[in-house]
Amino acid sequence: MEHHQPDAAAIAAVNAVLREAPRIEFVMGEGSCGVGHRHTDDNPTGEALARLVEPFLAAVAAGSTDRLRICATDDCRRAFEDTSRAGRRRWCDMTSCGNVAKARRYRARHREPGAAPDDRAATPGG
Repeated sequence: MEHHQPDAAAIAAVNAVLREAPRIEFVMGEGSCGVGHRHTDDNPTGEALARLVEPFLAAVAAGSTDRLRICATDDCRRAFEDTSRAGRRRWCDMTSCGNVAKARRYRARHREPGAAPDDRAATPGG
């Protein structure tokens, strides 16, 4: 993996967001950066948050955010990494968000003209 110095303004912007969870921050090193976190033994939340955010920060530091996405389902909006070969994934999960979206499109295409919209497709399993 190639390491390079990330943009200082980008690091400052990410650190401003991370201050909302004050236990986590970018730590600059020589030619690279990493994730720093502080927590007490009786409250391991800081370490848990650091482990969750570390892959995101590593992608930002490496300049490889082109595969980070937000789910295309309006009522979901989860963030995910697109690991598909083509890099065209739209939903966080095909078994929930992707399936519901495709079912909605199918029903809309096959609906009789003038028929009321089918609200059952709005919920998984509906």
